[in-house]
Amino acid sequence: MKKSYGSNSNFTLIELLVVVAIITILVAMLLPALNKAREYARGITCCNNQKQCGMAFLLYAHDNKDVIALASYNVAGSSRSWVNYICGDKTPATYPAGTNYLINRQVAVCPTEVPFKYSSSSYTYGSLTNVSDGIPDPAVFAPSCFTAAGTRFIATNRLCKPTQFFLLADSWHQTWLSQSYMIVLTSSPIPGYLHFRHNNLVNTLYADGHVSPTDKSTFKTMGAAIGYNQNKVTISF
Repeated sequence: MKKSYGSNSNFTLIELLVVVAIITILVAMLLPALNKAREYARGITCCNNQKQCGMAFLLYAHDNKDVIALASYNVAGSSRSWVNYICGDKTPATYPAGTNYLINRQVAVCPTEVPFKYSSSSYTYGSLTNVSDGIPDPAVFAPSCFTAAGTRFIATNRLCKPTQFFLLADSWHQTWLSQSYMIVLTSSPIPGYLHFRHNNLVNTLYADGHVSPTDKSTFKTMGAAIGYNQNKVTISF
């Protein structure tokens, strides 16, 4: 009597390739959705970061006669950004130094773009750093102790439209290839721009404390010829 053997249950090469192809297709279908979900989560984190910065700004203003310090420059070596003020770093003696209103400096940086984590007060969310830039408003001024360009202070109690005046926004520096504390006009030699990185929107902190993703048309209706950057390519209105 001949010995009977069961049928061979191993995969053939063709069957294995079919399984691999199916898995590859499924992964390719799922990855965009996963990436979109991941970016959505980062966008929410970004908004929360700016919200905490806004609270620190308001606390600073409460202790400094309703003034928010965004940037200052007097002489070489005296340059300070908004982070230096609300984090209590040493500031020029001619203007009040901040207290540590913002303990966690990681919230000064958008998690979506380089450098991803806080490394310096230069590579953070950006503010308009020229008094003449952006939205005209009598609340924007430079104290007499600061005579150089790049100095910007905001008197919150004199803002005409605090719901439309932005303090911080997603930024990109064309030379540094990273986030930048400065946002200036496209005509400026300093290449700092708004950066529409969150599905063509810029997360923006406004002077009344609210944070909102903002599109290009909204910035236009503010009456400002503000420079912006999309996909790291310079564009102007």
